[in-house]
Amino acid sequence: MNHSIMGVVPNEDFASFEEALPLSTQELMEIMGWEKLQDCVFDYLLTVEQVSKIEDATGQKSPLTLIYFSPHTNKLAKEH
Repeated sequence: MNHSIMGVVPNEDFASFEEALPLSTQELMEIMGWEKLQDCVFDYLLTVEQVSKIEDATGQKSPLTLIYFSPHTNKLAKEH
């Protein structure tokens, strides 16, 4: 399964940032607190803590002024 993180500028309708995540589903499940594999097919707003854990796990830094989310296509979200 491929995963990515998306970010939206507040008050905008479209993602202005998207980056693939080089994480396994198991790694992402631990960061997100998912208990079942089926949990990764929904959209999620990310907490600042989740964004930080993803950044630490991937070595990638995300733009700071976006709202991050995870649509059912395995993408991620929350203001950072």
